[in-house]
Amino acid sequence: MVIRIVTDSGADLSEDILKELSISVVPLHILFGSKDFRDGVDIKHEDLYKKLVEGPTIPTTSTASPGEFAAVFHDLIKGGADGIVCISLSEKLSKTYGSAVQAQKMFEESKCPITVINSEGVAMGMGFLAMLAARLAKEGKSQAEIVSTVQENIPRIHLIGALETLKYLIKGGRAPKLAVVSDILKLKTFIKIHEGEVRVIGRTRTQREKINQLMGFIEGFANAQIEEIAVEYAGNREEAETLLQEIALKFPKARTYFSIFGAAIGVHSGPGIIAISLRTKN
Repeated sequence: MVIRIVTDSGADLSEDILKELSISVVPLHILFGSKDFRDGVDIKHEDLYKKLVEGPTIPTTSTASPGEFAAVFHDLIKGGADGIVCISLSEKLSKTYGSAVQAQKMFEESKCPITVINSEGVAMGMGFLAMLAARLAKEGKSQAEIVSTVQENIPRIHLIGALETLKYLIKGGRAPKLAVVSDILKLKTFIKIHEGEVRVIGRTRTQREKINQLMGFIEGFANAQIEEIAVEYAGNREEAETLLQEIALKFPKARTYFSIFGAAIGVHSGPGIIAISLRTKN
C-alpha cells in the first residue's frame, strides 16, 4: 500500500528532506502589492528578507487555493497513491487547512482516501509532523496508523521564537495584545505557539539574554526525551549557528536541523528572528 504525504510550504522543509522522504509541497503565496509570488518557487527566502528590509511595501500572505491542493492530490493518485495524508498550517493562523479540506472533498468518490490534519503549528514544528508521517509511510504503516501517530505527536511539538521586532506581526494582524508596547520599547520579544495560536511569553533587551532564554526553553524539556530540534533564522545566520552549536553539545542524542525561515512565515516574523522547534518522545 502506497501512502503519500503532502504539506504546505509553511512547514519550512528543505529540498533535500522533501526529496529524501518523498513529501509533496503545496506553496503558499506572498503578495507584494499586485504581484503574487509562490513561496519557494517564484521567490527565494533570501530575496524575501532583502525586500522586507529595502522595499517600501510590507507584503502579505495568501493561502494556496483548494484547486492547488486538488492538483497535487490528483497527480499523486494518478501516480499510484493508495492513500494521502495532508498536514497543514494551524487552522487558527491560516486558511490553508480549510483549502486542503475543500480539496479533499473533491475526491470523496475516489478509491484513494485523503486525510487532512491540522498541525496546530508552523514552520519546522509542523515540518516534524510531515517528516514523521513520511517515515512511517516508508516503513509500510497503514494510513490509519500514520494519522493516529501524527495526531498523538501534535502535543509533543513545541516552538518558541525570539523576534527583533513585532511590526510585521502587528501589520499582519497576528500580534497578541501588548505587542505594540514591546515594539515601542525596542524589546526582543519571545513568542510561542500554544494550541495553534501566537502568544507572547517574555521579553529581553540583550542578545546574550535572548540565547540564554532560548537554551532554557529547550532544557525545560530535557526530561521529556527530546527527539528532534530545529533552529531557524532570518538574516542572522551566525547567531543561529552559535545557538545550534550549543544545542548540539548539550543534546547530542537529538536529531538537529538548521534552516532559514520560509517566506510564508517570514513575512509575519520579519528579519532577525531565531526560532526553535522541538519534538519530544513523551
